[in-house]
Amino acid sequence: MKERVGEASLTDGLRVEKIPNGIDTTIFQPGDRATGRRIFDLPEDKQIILFGAINPDDERKGYTYLKAALEELEDRYDSSEVEIAIFGQLSSDFDLPFEVNSVGYLYDDEALSLLYSTADVMIVPSVEDVFPNTALEATACGTPVVAFDSTGTADIVAHKETGYLAEFKNSSDLCEGIEWTLQSRKHNRTISSHARTRALERYEIKEVANRYRRLYENLS
Repeated sequence: MKERVGEASLTDGLRVEKIPNGIDTTIFQPGDRATGRRIFDLPEDKQIILFGAINPDDERKGYTYLKAALEELEDRYDSSEVEIAIFGQLSSDFDLPFEVNSVGYLYDDEALSLLYSTADVMIVPSVEDVFPNTALEATACGTPVVAFDSTGTADIVAHKETGYLAEFKNSSDLCEGIEWTLQSRKHNRTISSHARTRALERYEIKEVANRYRRLYENLS
């Protein structure tokens, strides 16, 4: 969007600043994984793939691509190794190749933060989205995010540093991203710390407010 504004004839030559949404990183922060899994009744001996949407069947949320990616992943992982956790859904009818744990709609940020902390990877396969809070919140909790290299999610995720950006609408590459992240999370925990650090540096709410303050002071 910043690039488009800079290229537009109406705004050509004008200064363009991009300031992202902020997040309270004292609420969205890494929580106790074991405690979270007990509370949400998630297995402690499996890797958890997390997905969230008010209505996962909404085509804009990319559920069909997630399903196709997981069907490919089934050839690489046994059901005893991986489980799916879904929150915010309106329906409990999910035809996915792995066991699904539906935690329902969460009404407070603290519970949501703890849920993010239970997961090994958060999938945000949206094909239409501006700046998805779920990706930002998961990152702040140290949970790597896999998403398409499009929309505002591409600004949140650093490819192969804090997660994986798959080719747009490519379910096979989305599958590759899920597998890469699961393996990285299993064998190298730095991906989680990198995700948390990126959130603190770029999206911490006080720093975002300071960026607005500095901008206003510079313009005055």
